[in-house]
Amino acid sequence: MKASSRSEIAGILRDDASGLREKVVRNLGDFTVALLAIYNGSSERLALAGTGTLVVIEKVHFILTARHVWDEILSKADQIGLTLKPEIDHKYGVARKEFAVFGLPKPAEWNEWGPDLVLLRIPAESVGTIGAYKSYWNMQGRVDINAEVLEVMVLMGTPAALGEFTETHAELQITGMFLGPEKAEERDGFDYLDYEMDLSVVLPSKTGHLS
Repeated sequence: MKASSRSEIAGILRDDASGLREKVVRNLGDFTVALLAIYNGSSERLALAGTGTLVVIEKVHFILTARHVWDEILSKADQIGLTLKPEIDHKYGVARKEFAVFGLPKPAEWNEWGPDLVLLRIPAESVGTIGAYKSYWNMQGRVDINAEVLEVMVLMGTPAALGEFTETHAELQITGMFLGPEKAEERDGFDYLDYEMDLSVVLPSKTGHLS
């Protein structure tokens, strides 16, 4: 890709009228789910836990999310709810005990250094149902492009401030936030990337309903 072509694409990406940013975020939304804790008890209730990315590693399917999302919320739930169908009221929950958890040990305290990542192995009987509505990102897949490319970083999330909640119903908005220049740093054997965030460009991916 020539420099002029990269510049043209960057210009289209910045142009609100082009719709390119919205298309990027919608496509990423196919790999993204909101995660909710469902508590049965005497009466069912739910709580937003966070956001996860659906991934596949050596034909094993996982939800990649933050360690604190599991430790502080999901690990105490009876079921883990996932948003699958946009714009439609639905409920899809998997028993929490069916998930196997893989990750680094919990840090002494949660802060910006983490490490704050965990993989939740999706039970085999749920892989197909989720895959009927969503896609799994192949972590080992590789695409060789014989050209220069324009790389864009997007942070996907489910802000509680953009949702509406009752004890039995959640109306959520999965959003994409475009990130600015990165700064690399190494600490305690881990690689970190710090990004600037342009909060003026926060785009909805899909709205999920769980009730």
